[in-house]
Amino acid sequence: MAYLSQELKAAIPDVRLVRHIRQGYTGGRYVGWIYAVFIALYLYIVLRPGDKVCLMEYMSGHFARQDVIVSLLRKWKRRNFVLGIIHLPLSFLQTLYGSVEVISKKIALTDHILVFGNQLKRDIHQLTPVPITFAHHYAERAYYRPTPNPYVIGQRHLHVLCIGGIKRNWRLLSEIVERCRNIEFHLCVGDTMPGLAAAYPHVHVYKRLDEADLLTLMQRCDVNLSVLEDTVGSNAITSSMAVGLVQVVSRIGSIDDYCTTRDSFLCNGLNDYVCALQRLSEESGVLETMRQATLEAASRFDKEKFIHTFRDLIGIPSEKK
Repeated sequence: MAYLSQELKAAIPDVRLVRHIRQGYTGGRYVGWIYAVFIALYLYIVLRPGDKVCLMEYMSGHFARQDVIVSLLRKWKRRNFVLGIIHLPLSFLQTLYGSVEVISKKIALTDHILVFGNQLKRDIHQLTPVPITFAHHYAERAYYRPTPNPYVIGQRHLHVLCIGGIKRNWRLLSEIVERCRNIEFHLCVGDTMPGLAAAYPHVHVYKRLDEADLLTLMQRCDVNLSVLEDTVGSNAITSSMAVGLVQVVSRIGSIDDYCTTRDSFLCNGLNDYVCALQRLSEESGVLETMRQATLEAASRFDKEKFIHTFRDLIGIPSEKK
């Protein structure tokens, strides 16, 4: 979201950015709360009638505490339009906030909600009359793009990428890896490490990669595997599709907004994942056909489309060409 904020500012000169403090350390959540109070005070001072506020990580629990910001603005009688972007599925929100009643009250502080999945839109619609807009999670397609594969399809092992550690089903991923020993798995899971990682020679683990190295790894792989417990819209999915990786994903949450049977295998259980990966490993024609369909589908995730939606929501017309 930090990168997207910079892109919004570059595209819309009236946008002003307010940076939140880093809090990824012991006690950081308390520092983050105090800083959220200072941001609210700053906005109270600088906001003028007609100004609008966009909270880029709304309803993210202790991270950023953006519900504290808008709650204080409302308490201090600031009635400026507030747009909240919610990234997390309802199941995750319930884990963070405990009940749908609390979630509903926090959403009601805003004037409009933007989400990256229609399932989340439907879930929130059941809780609140606040208007909700769906937009695809964007992909920076000028950066995340395919390169001619240095290997010949059909003359090497299938290379499968797994990105991210939130709401992943590690037990099921372990079973998939164990069943597919003829396939190379590349796990980019940050500090969340499944126990299987060091157990198999066909599993390669990367705790931290910078963006350039991640792109290089994506371009070496054939498939993006997402074994999910829930999902809204994932930059792991949109970015890997922009590179041309066929998706093997859980049929869950809002995945149908991003993946279809032309470009993806939508899986309900262990056998679905194993059969999909083995088919892609054995049938190079299927892999190449779906790869081309994936690149075509990724055009839906253009950053410019998101910027256009954002302009509409905050009432700034698109520039005429």
